[in-house]
Amino acid sequence: ADALLFSPEGDLLFAAGNRAQIDIWNIRTLQKKWSFNPGEPLAASQPTVRIAVSPTEPILAFSPDGSFFGGAGSVRLYDYRARKDLGRLNKSGDRMVFSQDGRTLVTGSGDNQIHVWDVASQKKIRSLGLIGGVSSLALSPDGRLLATTEFWLPRIRLWDLENGRELASIPGHETMIWQVAFSPDGRLLASGSSDQTVRLWDAQQRRLVKRLVGHTSEVWSLAFSRDGQRLFSGGKDLTISVWPTAFPIERVSAPVANTSRSPPIFSPDGALLATAAEPGEQVRDVVVLDAASLAER
Repeated sequence: ADALLFSPEGDLLFAAGNRAQIDIWNIRTLQKKWSFNPGEPLAASQPTVRIAVSPTEPILAFSPDGSFFGGAGSVRLYDYRARKDLGRLNKSGDRMVFSQDGRTLVTGSGDNQIHVWDVASQKKIRSLGLIGGVSSLALSPDGRLLATTEFWLPRIRLWDLENGRELASIPGHETMIWQVAFSPDGRLLASGSSDQTVRLWDAQQRRLVKRLVGHTSEVWSLAFSRDGQRLFSGGKDLTISVWPTAFPIERVSAPVANTSRSPPIFSPDGALLATAAEPGEQVRDVVVLDAASLAER
C-alpha cells in the first residue's frame, strides 16, 4: 500500500495502492468493505497515491495522479459514507493535510506553490511561496503553523497560515527530510531524514530538543501517539522504532516490512497501529499492530 489512514470514528481503514485504487476495510473484522478507483491517468513517473481524511466530515482526499517525488497532480474529494465523488481540486499538488476543524485543506506543490482551500466551497483561499516538489506537509493542531519539506533539501520551511507569511526555516539535518509531524499538543515538531536520524524540535522556539539515533538507513515516516508520549518512526531498514518523547529517551524497535510510503498510523483511540507491509500496484499487505506491545493483531 502507498498510504493508510483510519477514519475519525476508528471503524474504517483506508488503504491506497499506486494504481489509484482505494480499499476500505472494516477494522473490527479486518474484512474489506468496498473499493473504488477514479480511473484517471496516472503520473508518468513513479505514480503514488497520497490520502488525507477530514477529522470532522466523512471526506477522503486523495491524489489519483500523484507522483512519489511530489509536485504536480490534483486532489479529489470523496464522501466515503455516501460513496460518492465530491469534486476535484485541479493543479493542487499531490501532498495534502486537513486542519483539525476540517474546514481547510492545504496542498502542495501544484504550480510550485502551497495552496490553501476552503473544503465546503472547494475554493482556493490563498497560495503561498515558491516551492519545489513537496515531500511532506504538517499542520499544527491550532491550524496556524504549517511545516513543509522539499525533495533533496535538508531544511524545514515554516509558514504562518493566518497571514500567508513565510517564517524563518529550521536547518539541522545533513540531507533531505522525508517527513515532518507535529505532536498532538503542537509543542514538538519531529523530522525524519536520509541522514538516518529523527530530530525533535521545539515548534515555537525553533530549537533542537533531541537528536534520535538508532535507524541504520533513511527515516521515511513518522507518527506521534495520540497522547503525544511516544513517537514512532519507520525506516528503510525495515523497522518501526518507538521513542518516548520525554527524557530519558530509550528506543524500542520492531521489524516490519516496508514503511517507505505510508507512515505508521494510529487508530483514534490510540490502541492500534497500522503500517503498509510493502509498496506496490495493488493494496495487498497491511499490518495491524497493538500499539503498546507492537504485536501483530
